[in-house]
Amino acid sequence: MKKLLTISLFVLFGLNTNAQTTMERAKKMTDNMAKQLALTEKQKADIYTFTLNRLNTLGELKAKTDKESEQGYLVQRRKFHSEIHQFLNDEQYKKWNHLREEQIRSKKDGKATAPADSIIDDELEFMNKG
Repeated sequence: MKKLLTISLFVLFGLNTNAQTTMERAKKMTDNMAKQLALTEKQKADIYTFTLNRLNTLGELKAKTDKESEQGYLVQRRKFHSEIHQFLNDEQYKKWNHLREEQIRSKKDGKATAPADSIIDDELEFMNKG
């Protein structure tokens, strides 16, 4: 009985820690977007929810096989890039795309990459975290 209680506590603590980390990550990504794109409070709230849902989905993909996970990751990435526009005005979306292109070029050129809380394309880093 004592073993079962101990195991249950470890599982609950682990799930709570993962959920908290995901929420912190969504907040950090949203805050960074807000700073770079001058988001309104409504946009921040909407993007936080959108990002949190996305990160939770990516977390679920980690449990799948490599091929399923890779395919799911690509689907989620495309979905994010196609749906982010609904939360941004035209000027913000244009700037978001410009920042995204800069980050992609930077990665291709082997230069220093964007910080971990970059506004785009850091879902792979999230997936690689324990």
